[in-house]
Parts: sequence; structure tokens; C-alpha cells
Amino acid sequence: MKTARIKVANLLITGFGLICLFLAAVIAMGLSEQAKLNAATATIADDRWPKIELATDLRLRVTDIAVSLRNLMLTSDPAVRAHQIDSIEGYRRDAEAKIAELDRRVVTPNGRAALDKVRTAYQDYTVGQQKLIALVQAGRDAEARDYLNAHVKPMLQACRETLAAQIGNEVALMRDAREQAAHAYVATRIKMLALGAAAMLVSLTVAAVIIRRLRRDLGGEPDQAARTAASIADGDLTRAIALRDGDRTSMLYEMEHMRDNLGKLVAQVRSDTEMIAAASTQIASGNLDLSARTEQQASSLQETAAAMEELTTTVQQNADHAARANGLAQRASSVAGKGGHAVAAVTERMESIRTSASQMADIIGLIDGIAFQTNILALNAAVEAARAGDAGRGFAVVAGEVRQLAHRSADAARDIGALIKTAVEQAGAGDQQVRAAAEAMQDIVESVASVEQIMAQIKHASAEQHAGILACSQAIVQMDHGTQQNAALVEQVAAAAHALREQSGQLEDAVSRFKIADQVVPA
Repeated sequence: MKTARIKVANLLITGFGLICLFLAAVIAMGLSEQAKLNAATATIADDRWPKIELATDLRLRVTDIAVSLRNLMLTSDPAVRAHQIDSIEGYRRDAEAKIAELDRRVVTPNGRAALDKVRTAYQDYTVGQQKLIALVQAGRDAEARDYLNAHVKPMLQACRETLAAQIGNEVALMRDAREQAAHAYVATRIKMLALGAAAMLVSLTVAAVIIRRLRRDLGGEPDQAARTAASIADGDLTRAIALRDGDRTSMLYEMEHMRDNLGKLVAQVRSDTEMIAAASTQIASGNLDLSARTEQQASSLQETAAAMEELTTTVQQNADHAARANGLAQRASSVAGKGGHAVAAVTERMESIRTSASQMADIIGLIDGIAFQTNILALNAAVEAARAGDAGRGFAVVAGEVRQLAHRSADAARDIGALIKTAVEQAGAGDQQVRAAAEAMQDIVESVASVEQIMAQIKHASAEQHAGILACSQAIVQMDHGTQQNAALVEQVAAAAHALREQSGQLEDAVSRFKIADQVVPA
């Protein structure tokens, strides 16, 4: 549409430019012809007519002189005659002034020739006047009367005829100027009518082209486009625009295309807004469940951490007991070594062996108790790991290993108990087995060495248990920290979901002001 607007603008500029050009031509021609008419009128008013007036006045002065001469001839009174002579002199001066003015004004050849004749006739008439006045002043009235009839009257007639010719010449010139002005007026009127008709034709042509172009570019009347734009601005997208057949480039077609696409967009936005609102509600609901489960998980982790602290304490105690048992085993090994060198004093030291056997039985009981407690703690840890779910899976593996070590400790304790029982039985029958004391002592030494190895394994296993439990404790602490962070994130997600739900509601309210057709289905 931008190109169409530019074309219409150029068309408007061209059309109005042509109209202005024609108008300027009409004005220029009118001013030019008016100047010519004004010049012709000025020529008539300022040149032709004043010369006619001068010639007419000159003729009147000549007539006045003739009247004064007649009066001079009719009277015999000297005073009257003197007055008439003075009048004649005044008329002469006035006539000569008129002739001088005509001589200044007349410039055309015909006018100059006619004026020369007037001047010659007037001079002759003046000479005749002077002779006639001289005859009258001399008292020769009869001779003066004859001279008047014979000479002065013909001179007067000749002067009048030359003045009539002068006046006729100026009247003809004035008539020519008037006819030229009339012809110029007619020509100017024809030219102005022609230019006016051409301007009207160009104006009508430009108007028709502009109207056709505007209707083609708009696709209809401007008020229809205004109503359509107003309805779209009011949010009513249900009114379809009636287009001409084959219209694919007009503004109304683009507005209809815009209305259709805008309706689809609004429908899509409305559908998406409803989906966002539903999704935000589901997110908020799921986030509440997640928050509750996170709180439960945090509580379970706290309980597991407390149990791990107790298990750590117990394992530490087991490690201490294992170290003590290892020391006792080393002492028993030393005693067994000494017993090998004192086979001869078996009888005297039987009581000591019995005592040592009793002490070892106590140690075995202690080891068995430790193994039992370790098994119980491992069971508790496995239960807590199961409650922790996926987060406690690694801890469950460690608890299983601890439990296996507890079983191994119990088995070892039972083995040691069996050995101690055998030693006690052998000590009870010491007298019968003195001969085999050396062999028995050797067995005791080997058994004590085995006990020492087992106790070392128990000590090592206890150390590994302690390290594993510490790692589990650290992992649980990290899990608890992560759970706390998850809880904070859950709260943030809840706030974001609430804000999203409010914004989707506002967007839905904003979109609801648009009216769309039922058949508009979002893509």
C-alpha cells in the first residue's frame, strides 16, 4: 500500500500542478491582455482624446475670432471695436497655445501633415485678420467688408476644413485604438475560455483518474474503510468485509486479510492463554504436592542423620572395642608363646590357662555383643535408607556391607568360642593330655594367631565402617542441604506459578475484549 500511496500522491501533485499551470497561464494571459487594453485605453484617454479636445478648442477659438471680426464689422463704436480687437488678440494667444500643444503631442506622420496644414491655414487666417483689422481701424469699412467677403471668409473656411481634417484624423486613430481594444478583448476572451475549458477538462480527467485510483486502492468508499477500521479498533473481528470480485490489492482486501489473521491470532492466543492458565494451575497443585513431599523428605533425612550420628558413635565404640580385643589377642599370643616354652610347667600353670581361657571367653562375649549391636544398627540404617527412597540408596549399600561385617564378626566370635571351649576342655583334662601338651600348645599358638588375624580384620572392618558411615553422614548432610534448597526452589516455583496464573488471567481478560467468529479455529 505504500507504493499505491506514493502513486496517488504523485498523481495528485501532477493533476493539481497542471491545474495550477493552466490557472497561471490564464492569469498571465489576462494580465497581459489587460495591460494591452489598459495601454489602449490610456492611449485613447491620455493621447487621442486630449488632441481631439485641443483641436476642437482650437476650432472654437477660430470661430470666436470669426464672431469677433463680425462684431467688429457690425459696430462703429470705437470702444466696442477696441474690445473686439482685444478679444481677438486673446483668442489668438489661446489658439497659438493650442497649436503649440498639438505640435508637442502629435507624432504620427499623418497627424504631423494634418497639423502642418492647420498651422499654415491658421497663419493665413491670422494675416487676413490683421489686414481686416487694419482696414477697420483706418475707417475703410467698405473696403474692409469686401476684403472680409473676398479673402477672410475663404481663409476661415480653409482653417476650419484643416481643423476638421485634424480632428477626423485623431478620431480615426481613436476609433482604430478602440477597435484594437475590442479585438484584443474578444481574442482574450476566446483564449481564456479555451484555457478555462482545457483546465476544466484536465481537472475532470485528473479527478476521474484519482477517484478511480482511490477506489481501486481503497477497494470501496472511504467511509466503509473507516467503519471497518473502527470495528477492528473496538475489538469486533466478526464482521467480514465485502470485497469486489478479483480484488487482491486494495486496502480493504489487506484489512480483511488483517482481520482474518488477527482473528486467528486472537483465537490462538485465547486458546494458549487457557492452556497456560490450566497448566499454571496444575503446576501450582503439583508444586504443593512436591513441597509436601520435600518437607517429608527433609524430615526423613533429619531422622536419618540423627540415626547416622548414633550409628557413628556405636561404630566408633566398636572400633575401640576391636582395638582393645586386638590388644588382648596380642597378649594372648604372647602368653601362648610363653606357654610353648613352659610345657614342663603345664600342670602348675593350668590354673593360669584356665583364667586366660575365661578372659578370652569374656572377650568373645564382648565381640559377639559388638557384632549383635552392629547388626541391629545396620538393620536400623537399612530401614532409614529405605524410607529415604532414591536418596538413601547408597546408604543402604553401606548398611548392607556393615551388616555383612557384623555377621563375619559373629562367625569369628563363634569360632573363637569354640576354640576357647576346646582349650578349657583340654585344660580340664590336662593331666591326661600332658603328653600332647606340646601339640596342643602349638594348636593354641596357631589359634591365637588366627584370633589375632581375625581381630586385625575386625579392627580394619571397623575402621572401614567408620569411614563409610562418615561418608554416609556427609552425603546425608549434603542431601539435607540440597533438600532445603529444593524446598526454597519449590517456594519460588510456587510464587512463579501463582504469578503466571495471574498474568494468564490478565491476558485472558485482555484478549476477551476481541469478538471473533465461531468458525475461527486456532492453527
